[in-house]
Amino acid sequence: QSQKRIKKMKREQMEQASLIQQIEQDIESKKATLPDLTLDEQVEREDEIFNLKQNKEEALLRQTDLKKQLSQEEKRQDQLRIKARELKW
Repeated sequence: QSQKRIKKMKREQMEQASLIQQIEQDIESKKATLPDLTLDEQVEREDEIFNLKQNKEEALLRQTDLKKQLSQEEKRQDQLRIKARELKW
């Protein structure tokens, strides 16, 4: 079960990294088109960029949380392995 949780956390971590990368690309794409827009469109686009930046921050926080959980789970698994070896002796 511990290994399954670790695999799941690693997969989630990779998904978050992918999401962050996609958001960064979206932000850059939207920033690149700003000069071509009217003032009203620029305001709307800036709002979209702001929202994307918030989404990125949330994804970064989730990724950090997953890293902490993953580290704790790996330590727990190591402790279980040590106990199992001790019991074999």
